[in-house]
Order: sequence, then C-alpha cells, then structure tokens
Amino acid sequence: MAFIASAREAEINAAARMREFGFGDAQATPIGADGGVDVRSSRAIAEVKWKSAQAGRPEVQKLYGARGTKHHLQLFFFAAGGFSKGAVQYADETDVKLFTYDPNGVVTPANRIATAFVHRLRSEEAERRRLADQKRADAERERVKAAQASQEAEQQRRSEEEERKRRSASPPHAHAAPPPTTDVFAAQRAQIESELAAQEKREAKRRETEAAQAQRRIHEYNKRMVELHRQNEIRSRGKIPTSAVTVVFLWFLVVVLSIVLFIFAGGAATGWFQGGPYGEAAMVTVVLLVMASPFAFLLRGILRSLKRREIL
Repeated sequence: MAFIASAREAEINAAARMREFGFGDAQATPIGADGGVDVRSSRAIAEVKWKSAQAGRPEVQKLYGARGTKHHLQLFFFAAGGFSKGAVQYADETDVKLFTYDPNGVVTPANRIATAFVHRLRSEEAERRRLADQKRADAERERVKAAQASQEAEQQRRSEEEERKRRSASPPHAHAAPPPTTDVFAAQRAQIESELAAQEKREAKRRETEAAQAQRRIHEYNKRMVELHRQNEIRSRGKIPTSAVTVVFLWFLVVVLSIVLFIFAGGAATGWFQGGPYGEAAMVTVVLLVMASPFAFLLRGILRSLKRREIL
C-alpha cells in the first residue's frame, strides 16, 4: 500500500492485513458511526487508531466491549503510536491482538498474543509449502513410474511382434534355437530407479534447506519481536530506549560542564579572598554569573534527559 496519509487509509490498510492473516472477507466499515469497530469480518473485528499518541487500556476495553456476546469473533487493534503498558497487559489477559503499523502499512506485533498469532501463521504457511512440495514430488514419482511401465509395455509389445514376424518367416520344419535374450528391461528399470533415487535425494536436500531457512527466519523474527516488545515496554514507562554510547556521552557533558563551572567559581573566589584588585575580581564574578546561568540550565536539561533514558 502507498503512504498512509489519513485515518481512512489506515482502516483500509488494516483490512488488507487481516485478509493476509486469513480473514478473507475483512472490510473497512463505512464512514460514520461504527460502534468502536473499524474493520469487520465474519470471524473477527478490529479497531484502528491513526494518531501519534499511544493507545491506552480504555480504548482496548472499548473494543472488547464492542464484541458483545459474539465470543467467536477474534479481536485486533492497530495503532500507529503503540500501546501503553496497561493496554498491553489488558490485551494479553483478554486475547486481544495488538499491532503497530508504520506509514508504509507494515504491521508489527505489539503484545504476546499477537506475536504467538503471527508465529502460528508462519508455521502453518511453512507446513502448507512442505505438503505442497511433497505432493509435487509424489506426483513426479508417479509420473516417472507410469512412464517406466508404459515404456516396458511398449518394449514387450515390440519384442513379441518381432518374434511373431521371425517365426512366420521361418520354414515349418526349422527348429533353430531361439537367440539369447538380454535383460534390457532390467537395465532400463535400474536406470529409472537410480534416477528416481537421485531425484528423491535432491528433493530431500531442498526440503531440508528450506526448513533450515524457515527456522532461521522464524528465529530472527522472534528475536526482533522480543526487541520491539522490550522497546514498547520501555516507552510505556515514559522512558527513551537508547544505547550505552549515548548515555556515556551525556555523562561526559555533565562532567565537562561541572568542571568548567568549578574553574570559574575557583577563579572568582581566588580574586576575592587573596586581596587582588577588586575590579578584576568583580569582573570575574560577573562573567561567572553570566556563564553559570546557561551552563546550569544546560546541565539541568542533560540530567533530566538521563533520567528519561534506559539503556537497551
């Protein structure tokens, strides 16, 4: 889908994602009062939030209440700004699948229920592909066996036809010994069987490679989901996920600013207490006060930023 630029486009994108999840009749509800439901299907309903702020627990509760007594309906919630910690906890308790989406329409699971749901879909898709490959391999083996049987029957028919022609062309009193026969069919059978065995080996190797690749993709996907879930938990606590390098750099700025303020304060104190010219001491004090205000403001801002950060 193109770049999402409106709430309606977000609803249409959510309906498309639900159809990919297996809800083939999912459609965005008409514009107007929707009763807290933006996408409907015969087996699921969904709410879509197109805003930068996090969706909270009351909004997830509203979706749960919109289902009413139709307990067979699965619940989905799509939000661009993520979910609060309370919303994630309530969704895990009530089997509501939470997803975030970016402006390009790519959705990402945001709670344990949604992650397990996506993992199950991927496993089922991998199993369907494996069964389809197995079915194709079985059909190919049957085709080769049928071709082998047809070839043997045709060879047998030709041999019998040649034998009848030879006997009809020989005099009635001639009883020559039949020519020695060679096991042509056995050689052909061995060749076809070797081809079948080689093909089965290639199919088995291909299936093993695809299974290993699928397991690797699932492992990478689960690792990414765990990292995203951790970042969402950090954001739900009002923190900013960041790296250790950033935190060290901010602490370095705190130390440097503190040292600079200490040096200016020491110079002013030296000028006053050692009996130097009062004019110079007063000038140093004025410079200290002028420099101290922005330095103190910057230092306060950096310390507040450090309190809001959490190292990943």
